[in-house]
Amino acid sequence: MKQFLLLIFTVSIFSTISAQFPKKNFLIEDHTGAWCGWCVLGNQSLEDLHADYADRVIPIAVHNQDGMSLPIQQQLAKEHGITGYPSGVINRKTYTINGNSGYGIHPSSWTSIIDTNSMKQTAPVDISITSWKIDTIAKEIKITIKAEFFEDINRPLAFNCAIIEDGVTGTGKLYDQSNYVSNASGYEAHPYYYQPSSITNYSHINVLRGYGAGIAGIAGTLPETGVFFQDKYTYTFTIPLSTIKISNVSNCWVAGWIQETSNGYEILNAASAGKQTTPKSQYVSVDIKCMNPPSQILPGTVHKQTIKLTNKREFPVSVSVSINENESVITEDWKYTLNPSIVEIPAKSSANAELQTIAGAGIGAANYVVSALVIPKDNIRGLPTSTRTSVISKEQKIVLVKFDATDKNSVLSTYNDIKSNEVFKDRIAIVSLNDSNYSSFDFSGAEAFIIGESYSSRTSLIYGTKKLLPFFESIFKAGKPMLMWSPMNLWLVADNYPPVLSNSIKNVWNKTFGITGEEYPWQPLLWDMTNRKEIPFGLQGTGDSKITNGISFMVNEESNEHKSIWIDCIKVLDSSIAQPILHFNSDVLQEPLNIAAVKIQSSTGTRAIYQGFPTECAGSGASGLAIRQTLLSNYLYYLLNLSSLSDNALNPSNTKVYPNPANHTLTISSENNTNDSKWNIYSMDGILIGSGINKVQSSSLYDCSTLSNGSYYMIMDQKGIKSYIPFIVHR
Repeated sequence: MKQFLLLIFTVSIFSTISAQFPKKNFLIEDHTGAWCGWCVLGNQSLEDLHADYADRVIPIAVHNQDGMSLPIQQQLAKEHGITGYPSGVINRKTYTINGNSGYGIHPSSWTSIIDTNSMKQTAPVDISITSWKIDTIAKEIKITIKAEFFEDINRPLAFNCAIIEDGVTGTGKLYDQSNYVSNASGYEAHPYYYQPSSITNYSHINVLRGYGAGIAGIAGTLPETGVFFQDKYTYTFTIPLSTIKISNVSNCWVAGWIQETSNGYEILNAASAGKQTTPKSQYVSVDIKCMNPPSQILPGTVHKQTIKLTNKREFPVSVSVSINENESVITEDWKYTLNPSIVEIPAKSSANAELQTIAGAGIGAANYVVSALVIPKDNIRGLPTSTRTSVISKEQKIVLVKFDATDKNSVLSTYNDIKSNEVFKDRIAIVSLNDSNYSSFDFSGAEAFIIGESYSSRTSLIYGTKKLLPFFESIFKAGKPMLMWSPMNLWLVADNYPPVLSNSIKNVWNKTFGITGEEYPWQPLLWDMTNRKEIPFGLQGTGDSKITNGISFMVNEESNEHKSIWIDCIKVLDSSIAQPILHFNSDVLQEPLNIAAVKIQSSTGTRAIYQGFPTECAGSGASGLAIRQTLLSNYLYYLLNLSSLSDNALNPSNTKVYPNPANHTLTISSENNTNDSKWNIYSMDGILIGSGINKVQSSSLYDCSTLSNGSYYMIMDQKGIKSYIPFIVHR
């Protein structure tokens, strides 16, 4: 019984002690400089952290090589391995950020260390500044610091302090703040984005004016053997004003702390006094809306749209309005203006900007993402808002559809691949389509649609939109051919993942296109869990394997920026509608998970192609470009009834090269060609090696005796129908 009572008593004591541990504060020594253009990031982060956490954060700007620098900065930088600016040292401890350990931390990572969770941390010592005074008569500063310990510490510790000044100004390069954030892309929401690249009369805050006892603290202020739980110590620093430079004593404040005396001089806990409260940031946005519907216009004409901006706040705001170039997709010779770029909006009011589109000479489109951002000022921070609108040419031939979630580079990859073909280069335009705008356009004159989902926009037709899939089905039934690809749609159609799709969605794929997905459990088939990266896989045509020589091309190659860990494994439900033209060739994609693309023909003769991977992910480098151009050209020839597509999408002309591997002479056979065919041979990095012409139903010889051992490929072009044939030279 006594043991039980003793246990309760012991637990009670330690619970009480634990509850009394003081909160841990965070002292940031930001190595900065007026000359350093990126250091405004640290300046702003110090303000933001102090605004969010008040005295729990102690911001100190340690200047380098400017009008506020101190010799001790170099010593401190050397001690903590500071080589780049800005760099913040937090409590003089090392931290690991993105696998890199060290003292110096970029301002962008400070909030990963100082956040609401870290505010719950405790410290082994409580620090308070019981008094401080700048005595201009005695010409000294006195700072009294009290420390109370909450655990035993058996190593040397020391008191230290700092004098800091806000509102420091000066003239010339030693004080003018360089600002690389000025008009820098990606920083539109940052307060310094709208400031000049060199800010004169800049008010520097949190400027370190001096330490009370250097870097190491003052020796002998605490027992060298260590301290014990419940020990209390007080120390008063007396610092002559002659040893530090102060511009305005009324703008000064102080900090005090207990620290280690060696090995980085870690700060156990700190406190500040006299620092003015930093107002908390107020995040503000405006509503943005295009007041005119999407439109179609004639070549060379001008179209105007009104962009309405609404401020619901009880104070006026300045708003930056711009076209988001990272997301907007505009045909090369189409132009636009947006004025004014800065809109002043009174409280609880609206104001307008005008977007003017100048159409190019031919088929094209301007797909805009119009962005609005309240310009940061004082404690106001802007939140971006945006709206979408499109203006396209009245004439549309080959419509390359962009979903809202499709990244710009993916759709441009396909666009540029198709533009390389002389037959199609003036007939294609990228058009952004979504549920709100698809009915605004007249596509009656369109020849074909290309509807590709990138990895980022996968399932747009299934989940991302509700009206586009029925729309595409209706125009297919009305005679519009289409090329489609997605890495996931058919997998969902096959009920592999809840929620189960409606019959109306399934019937589009099952009955109209005659296909579904194979059944297999949820898993990214092409993700290497061990190495945390995408798994490359092969594709091959369905023709004679001697022609394609096994793997025809690869997807997810490391040097291709576009990748997908999901693919659609296609299952043919109606062979009278759909027939395979490409197969996967991979250890994890064996039969029946091996159909990669099918050609489709309706009972009325309308053609379509469905492919189970994003085209932009195919190949890499020059050979990858050739593969994609070949595939897309052949697909379009098939869709537009310019040719039939053989069972081998990469080699529809059934061109043969042999022997493969070649030794000295390569035979190029195009006996099935009904027209003269031009061929080019390339190295794998896209350098033209040789060229020639095969007459109708003939063969030619190519001397490859001077070629080095390795891989090559040939492009055979028969009136725009291209074949891609890889081969090897080996002696």
